Amino acid sequence: MLRAAGPLMLSVILVAACATEPTATPPAVSSAAPSPAATPEPATTPPTPASTTAPTPTPSPPPSPTPGPVADGWPVTLSADGWATAVVGAKGTTYAWADGPGHRRVLVALDTAGRMKPGWPFAPPRLTVDQPLVVAADGSLLVGLSDDGDAGYELHRLGADGHELPGWPFRDDGASYCEPPVADPDGTTYLGCVREADEALEVIAIDRAGRVVRGWPVPPGDGEGFGSDVQVGTDGTIYALTVRNDGEGLARLWAFAADGSPRPGWPVTLGSHGAGFIVAPQGRILVSSYIPPEVPAEGLCSEARETVLAELDTGGRMVAGWPRTAAGWASEPVVAADGTVYYLTSERVFARAPDGTVRPGWPVAIPPVYPNCGSYGPFLAPDGTVHVMANGLRAFGPDGRLKPGWPYRPASGFAGPACVTDAVDTTIPVIGPDGTVYVATRVPGGDPDRSGLLEVVALDRAGRVAAGWPYRLPVAERGQVGLEVAGGRLYVTLTSCGQSGSGTSILAIDPDGTPSD
Repeated sequence: MLRAAGPLMLSVILVAACATEPTATPPAVSSAAPSPAATPEPATTPPTPASTTAPTPTPSPPPSPTPGPVADGWPVTLSADGWATAVVGAKGTTYAWADGPGHRRVLVALDTAGRMKPGWPFAPPRLTVDQPLVVAADGSLLVGLSDDGDAGYELHRLGADGHELPGWPFRDDGASYCEPPVADPDGTTYLGCVREADEALEVIAIDRAGRVVRGWPVPPGDGEGFGSDVQVGTDGTIYALTVRNDGEGLARLWAFAADGSPRPGWPVTLGSHGAGFIVAPQGRILVSSYIPPEVPAEGLCSEARETVLAELDTGGRMVAGWPRTAAGWASEPVVAADGTVYYLTSERVFARAPDGTVRPGWPVAIPPVYPNCGSYGPFLAPDGTVHVMANGLRAFGPDGRLKPGWPYRPASGFAGPACVTDAVDTTIPVIGPDGTVYVATRVPGGDPDRSGLLEVVALDRAGRVAAGWPYRLPVAERGQVGLEVAGGRLYVTLTSCGQSGSGTSILAIDPDGTPSD
């Protein structure tokens, strides 16, 4: 799976909305108590430490040099028989987990031509379970590692030369699991970790020098467990979602200041045990509470009887005009630059103004990918176009009208099925800064039972295939395709899971449809 830092995260994510027309409902949330930017390349020296220590992390022994995979141009094989994850910096450096000698996991850095950069690979000093990689605002690379089956977590911070920055790694011997780190613009890193002793969530703040910030860690709730990733608001507020480990009760959303103190008005009790949230660029907090069915049912779209969408202000108060309810499962919302909230139900796309009212021209009817289940999306382009995968790739303007030239329907269908699902169409489009849409498709004449040959097409704003495209991918059987746009290039990860075994490779394609060199 290909992953990107922060807003560049455009990986193989299945967003299935499984709901029907929304109906009015009383509030289900009660109060208990920036625009995407390019990611810089790693720096070789750390900034000045920002705070005091408490406690002191235990350092690991320095890693010994270990050869990495052969990397002398695209494509680069990261793993011969398994999965691999990657993240791309704004200047085109690709950081990825790969197989070293004896299948030992190593971290590689590839330049825009697919060659190993000096000082790499980085070999972890212990057996690990690797996590998604995160590029911090200062360009350093955050690498989370944990022992397979044992307690303990390490967070490494690497410079562009592949060396550990002074004061790192940070180690938490009491953690059984930690989510991928979140780095804010001032260099502070936040971790949500589950303690081995009682399975309760603990949020930790770490400064640029690898030290725990004064006032942290904080344990949200009374022994409550992990509910969702830690997120940082536009004003520096840290948000964490907790749930009871026994599966009962309602989820709670917490807010903390930079010094670890609780924000007034928080926590907020949500409408269900199952919930999620996003912090929009405008600083708004959008919460989705999934109300379970009264009688448990089997099937792809049986997880929720209804979905309650709510908007909270920074004081934990419900914004006027919210909440809104959809019958069944609704997609996670996305927020446009003008504050419009878009989301999918099983057969509609909704657009709501910041006050919760439906925008003129919406909702828009769309065919479901599965019976009684939703489509994939929505995906926002920089100009406000809303893309949805629904019996083709569709493009709607802010007024709800289908744009001329759309939908796009490839002759042999989109790439799929993927390695982890039997869905017919599983490819997820990515959108470049100029509005170009990239999507993986089957080559005409390929065997649909084994996905046949695959290719990537680039579509302009009118839904036309761009000059120089499609690009034929070096895979000829069932597999998963991950797409990401960074630094003006398209990066593609290919994970094969067919009869000849599994493996993962990565390549970069220039805007004209030719391999980068």
